[in-house]
Amino acid sequence: MVDDRPELSLPTRVGRAIAGGNDYFGFRVERNFTDAGAFWRSVLLAIGAGPSSFEHLQLVKRLAGCNLVADPRIWPLKLTRLASSYGGIMAGFCAGNVFLEAARIGPLAARHAAEFLCSIVGFWDEGRGELADELERRRVLGHRFPGYGVPFRAIDERVSVIDRIVMEEGRDSGRYWRCSIAVEAALTGRRQLPRNVVCAVAAVLLDCGLTPLQVGLLMWIYVIPAYLANAVEGAQQAAPVLCELPSSCIKYHGPPHRVSPAMLRRG
Repeated sequence: MVDDRPELSLPTRVGRAIAGGNDYFGFRVERNFTDAGAFWRSVLLAIGAGPSSFEHLQLVKRLAGCNLVADPRIWPLKLTRLASSYGGIMAGFCAGNVFLEAARIGPLAARHAAEFLCSIVGFWDEGRGELADELERRRVLGHRFPGYGVPFRAIDERVSVIDRIVMEEGRDSGRYWRCSIAVEAALTGRRQLPRNVVCAVAAVLLDCGLTPLQVGLLMWIYVIPAYLANAVEGAQQAAPVLCELPSSCIKYHGPPHRVSPAMLRRG
């Protein structure tokens, strides 16, 4: 007997296993998701972008390669490497990602950059000329400018690549893209705050119609290979130095070690 009380129902648009196949967001998997672009279309549907986002598929795919920064010295990746050194690929991958949703840095920070651009674009809109005044007002109030500023180096080299891709794809006239560059110019008048990768990705994806939440999630998808690579290699190496610091690396500063009376009696 099927219990059809509405308070016990749980609707979903994600998928349904049916006789002879599977549905995914209303598409039949066997018919619609067996081609070379199926993975990225499934990702766009998963983050809630909808089928209309498929028209931007080429650009979405090209942006992915700009985010392959896998250096294990970067601390979220270092955490991945540390956890996976105990032998677990999935444990390492999850350890490096579990805190990202609420973090102000990392791939999901693209959401904050997108929200910032959404809040400022109205002051930029061509002809208004209020952008610099609004940025100064926020600066005086102590606001941060998500997506601007590059630690330890003059520019974010990934932005140069994205700039080229945007030009090649004919997307350089987008409202948010042009606004992001105008913000950079306005901020640079006071101090160097160049665009970083989350700003560049956020701007172009907003012009594709994605929401800030969807921008952040897609940015996270882009960096999964970097986390996975470190989790796999870390588990394979199972480096003892990550599990226990060698005594040769430890220098003790403090009172001399006390010898217990029992040890003294033993001679």
